[in-house]
Amino acid sequence: MRLRQAAQGRLPLVRLDCTALPQVCQALQIKSSPTVLLMARGQVAAALEGDITPPAATGFVEHVAQMLGLKVNLAEGLTEQLAEAEEAEWSDATAAAEAYERILGCADLPADARVRASAGRARCALRQQGDQSLEEAKAILADLEASGHGRQPEVKQTAAILWLDERRRALGAFDLHA
Repeated sequence: MRLRQAAQGRLPLVRLDCTALPQVCQALQIKSSPTVLLMARGQVAAALEGDITPPAATGFVEHVAQMLGLKVNLAEGLTEQLAEAEEAEWSDATAAAEAYERILGCADLPADARVRASAGRARCALRQQGDQSLEEAKAILADLEASGHGRQPEVKQTAAILWLDERRRALGAFDLHA
């Protein structure tokens, strides 16, 4: 339902029951259920079969919209929430971490928002100090890099902060302004 609303009618989404209309499903070459299809001029232009979890469906719609040159806002309200969490990092890392956790809890979170929130969560862990927080930040950063997001600015920034924090720990407390 949110995908349909976010697409604002530009990507018509329809539910098809293959048990009720097997001949239609056969003609469209649907092999598994559930399936999401993008139709163009009566032909299947793109398909998502099997895994239509909110993250998979969101990624599919983002990919299709990009293919068609459409702007689809699936992150309704998330941009503001992310900006607020990023601002809160400077004054209250715990509150910012909680905001990032709420954002990451959204089932249909677009990939770029998930990367931005994950990187923010790692930065908050670093700001909270302690060995457990350091290990949490390292794990989040490793996941982001392993999933191919290491070149994104938010991830690079987090990696730089982690590098500086590790150097600070290795050298002991020191004054950066000296």
